[in-house]
Amino acid sequence: MITKPTLFILGAGASIPYGFPSGWELRNKICEAAQGIDAPIVLSLNTAIGVPCEDIIDFARRFKQSRLISIDTFLSKRPEYSRIGKTLIAYQLIPKELDYNFDNLNTDDDWYCALWNALASNARTVAELTENKIKIFTFNYDRSLERYLHTAIMNTFNVSEGEALDGLKHFDIQHVYGSLGVFGISDDYSKNIRAYSGLFDRNSVNVAIESLRVIPEARAEDSVFQKVQEAFVWADHVCFLGFGFDALNIQRLGFKGISQSQNGVHVKMNKNIVTSSFGKTRSEMEIAHAALFDSYNHFRTPVWDFAFEHRNLETLRNFAWLLT
Repeated sequence: MITKPTLFILGAGASIPYGFPSGWELRNKICEAAQGIDAPIVLSLNTAIGVPCEDIIDFARRFKQSRLISIDTFLSKRPEYSRIGKTLIAYQLIPKELDYNFDNLNTDDDWYCALWNALASNARTVAELTENKIKIFTFNYDRSLERYLHTAIMNTFNVSEGEALDGLKHFDIQHVYGSLGVFGISDDYSKNIRAYSGLFDRNSVNVAIESLRVIPEARAEDSVFQKVQEAFVWADHVCFLGFGFDALNIQRLGFKGISQSQNGVHVKMNKNIVTSSFGKTRSEMEIAHAALFDSYNHFRTPVWDFAFEHRNLETLRNFAWLLT
């Protein structure tokens, strides 16, 4: 079990091993629509849910010519494109919510497996999973982690889907910018609940549009950001996996302003902070450190560790105490 209070903060790289795109890949797929009416993405969206072809093409061309990498960043500056942007995000991500991707992994970065084995260690019942001291905040829209854990709970402890769902709720996975729908075992569109399914139709898209919160719709004072700051205060260990360290996301996390006492609560001083850093340079990581923790002179010899070219699983293995 994870016995030390541990906070995980996940970015797009955390979902890549399970069939989901990086920010660059998502951008490139969406921008394919800029080719015009004959582009497969344009025809598919128009046929599936009736989005006007000209709207798709216009958005893709504007996004492509903005030269911005992140669709979230683009939508933060062009909120008039919010709905069509969410639709295109849903089009790219919903069909990838497939159990097949868990059972046919073409990766050596299956960190979900490492996490689950740590959570289940010494737990004899679903109820005992509550003894794990873990909080998870994700900047991703997909629900792959929920599905993975739900299936693992159900089969490890021989419980029903409903009982496994109750066990999953203990982990209280928070999607900072919303998700493709509230994770459930069956669809309830009136409550924005979607089962984990690659089915892309009008109902699934409408749920995703209602559930996603692009950057202009998410504010730093939102309760989810307050929760992640409270989790940071609570944690002994903090682990960033697959996180891109976007400047706005760093600002909204709000760790920079946390001092020795936060809202009357004493902040634990000896935090260990680690991150996967695949594709990042030392200079980029040093800038991220300064942006996140310039108040770190308040803390007693904190650890900020990163190993270059290490993906998620390698990071957990190099800092194995994260999972104990």
